[in-house]
Amino acid sequence: MGGGPGSFFGNFSDRSDYDVLAVWQFRNLGLGDLHAIREASSRYRQANLHYRYTRDVVAEQVTAAFHRLQARSRQIDVARSRIHSSAKAIKLNFNGIRGGGIRPIEAQQAIQALDAARREYLNAVIGHNQAQFELLRGIGNPPNRKMVP
Repeated sequence: MGGGPGSFFGNFSDRSDYDVLAVWQFRNLGLGDLHAIREASSRYRQANLHYRYTRDVVAEQVTAAFHRLQARSRQIDVARSRIHSSAKAIKLNFNGIRGGGIRPIEAQQAIQALDAARREYLNAVIGHNQAQFELLRGIGNPPNRKMVP
């Protein structure tokens, strides 16, 4: 900017301009502001309720997975003891067949009982692993994802 009084074309220096503005908005006689405040408060309460609902769902999933894990652990112990008792029964039946006191059909029943006990054990181990996975996922620690070649 340059210039001065008359036709003087010198005096090149900085120029400073200052503006002051004050605005007050009064929407719908104040009812618009009240509506906006209530709307924001409602959104906050909705978000808070959604947070609590999600927290409760996660807690229920973790609790259920934990109880399934404990139940499967007990099933593994029971199935393991059935396997041992069925294996002993097979040995006793074979000894009884050799001695002539037991019919072969009874040994077959012992073999079927051992097979059922082994299947029960396998199902309990699979269920235990699934419950462990669900528990890990529920607490936010999924297993590492590694590609198997």
